Amino acid sequence: MNTAGLHPPPTNIVVLPEAETHPIPIASTSSRIHRPRPQEMPAPPYTHQAPPLEIYTAYAQADERYFNNIKEQLDILRRQKWHISCHESEIFHSTAWQRNNHLATANLILLLVSTTFLNSDFCYCEQMCLAVERHRTDNLCYVIPILLHPLHPLLLKGTPFGKLDFLPTNGKAISTWTNPRKAYNNITGYLLEKLQSMIYYP
Repeated sequence: MNTAGLHPPPTNIVVLPEAETHPIPIASTSSRIHRPRPQEMPAPPYTHQAPPLEIYTAYAQADERYFNNIKEQLDILRRQKWHISCHESEIFHSTAWQRNNHLATANLILLLVSTTFLNSDFCYCEQMCLAVERHRTDNLCYVIPILLHPLHPLLLKGTPFGKLDFLPTNGKAISTWTNPRKAYNNITGYLLEKLQSMIYYP
């Protein structure tokens, strides 16, 4: 074989040291620690860019002590930064309710029902009938009659709101509860349920 045209193999080959490798640890599938990725963080339930939910309470002056107890519950919600606005009207001696529009705009309409309350023009006005109609057709409106003391069912039936569910639960008047605090707790629980349903309503 003629090897004249072949070049000898190079003698200056440098052998590099083997690169140091660092194995990437693989998380154990049995680990109970889970750190959610940023996109997995829950979104806030609502934004303050939306208008506050409006709560309107109507009562007779003779029933002011009941109103004050319910107002105290609502004041706690505002202190705890619930996105609500609260309004009220004394409806027997005052005519201010005739000049406001809360029955047409409020999300929760609380009616503190007593004999005095039923003996007012407020109960039978056109705005009340329209509010009850909103209750039936609008997912963002609830008319909530609250029974302060026992009344004959026929007296309640004759009102625009007589066919609605009364609070406390099962229409047991506040004055008949052995522990009235439990009655107010029952009412507050229902109001919170409705507020939450409206906050998350699409």
